[in-house]
Amino acid sequence: MATNNAEAMVKTAVSLGQKYSEMTDRIITRLCGYSPVQVKVLCLMYKNNGSILQKEIESHFSFSRPAISQLVDQMESNGLITRTDVENDKRKKLIKMTPAGAEIAKKVTGELGRFYRKMGENLSSDELRNASEIFRKLIKILEINGDHTTF
Repeated sequence: MATNNAEAMVKTAVSLGQKYSEMTDRIITRLCGYSPVQVKVLCLMYKNNGSILQKEIESHFSFSRPAISQLVDQMESNGLITRTDVENDKRKKLIKMTPAGAEIAKKVTGELGRFYRKMGENLSSDELRNASEIFRKLIKILEINGDHTTF
């Protein structure tokens, strides 16, 4: 019985993640004309004081180096970021937001904050705390088990 409950909970969590992704993508699309992934990179940079190494974007989004290079090229041509070599290591690229990119990130971050607060309005503090604890435990289980296909 516990296995069925765990399976149902994980399926619900996956559905929640998919619905969350759809909703945030809709918010981003409504607010600006850029792709959700471009804006998510800007929001990540916004949280990191406006700059980040290209390698960190690859790690955060689990995209390949060529995919990130193409994304950064697009963002640069859209005037959202600039890309420069790191002074001591020319292989590394420092990505910095332009004022236009920062404005978009600020706008989207504010709107997503309102979205999160609205979602939380229908849940008690205990429900929010319990759900957060459960999700953190599930994430930890996945991280510990990594790529193992059997537990």
